[in-house]
Formats: sequence, structure tokens, C-alpha cells
Amino acid sequence: RLRSTGEFNGAISDYVSACPPGCSPIPPSSHAPGETSQTENHSKYGPLRVLPVPLSVNSSGRLFMGEHLRIAKYGLISPRMHIYNDATKSGKIYIGYIGPHLENFRSS
Repeated sequence: RLRSTGEFNGAISDYVSACPPGCSPIPPSSHAPGETSQTENHSKYGPLRVLPVPLSVNSSGRLFMGEHLRIAKYGLISPRMHIYNDATKSGKIYIGYIGPHLENFRSS
């Protein structure tokens, strides 16, 4: 809403670090602007984060979504929401995944 009305022009990290008045804050510790290059380029863990987007966003219909929000910490589940911020082009933020933490180097 803020971007579509021109009230806010920053990135998600800008929103996190300086939440606009009257908006719901996102705790800085909950936002991860990206994955490590080791995770992104790993043959097993990287592809898990290549998630669907409309063809108008990417002609393959998929993009790597390293940026994510830590929704909660609950035992080994620790749900995440992986996103692609396309606000400067389409005005939208695409959610590619919501669920348990995707596998990584620390997974058992």
C-alpha cells in the first residue's frame, strides 16, 4: 500500500530499519536480505529456493528467492517466508514459500 501511494519508496530492509509511522514493524532480527553464496550456489540447497513467479516477472516462471523473513522459532521447524521484492517494477512483493525452514548446511 505504501509503495502504491508513493508514501514509501525504500526496500524491505529500509522498512525494517525505519518502519513508517502507523505501520506494523518487522523486527530487524526477523529479516534476512539474502542467503549466503554457499547456500545459493549449492547443488542441493540453492534449487530449493528457486521458487515460482509470474511469467511477466521472469520468463522461466521461477526465481531464486534468498530474501526471507523468519516468522517464528519453534523447535526445529522455524518457519520462513521467502520473498522476491519486485516493488520497483510491478509494485508487488511475491511470496514464493511459507513453511518450515528449508534445508541448509545445518539441517540434520
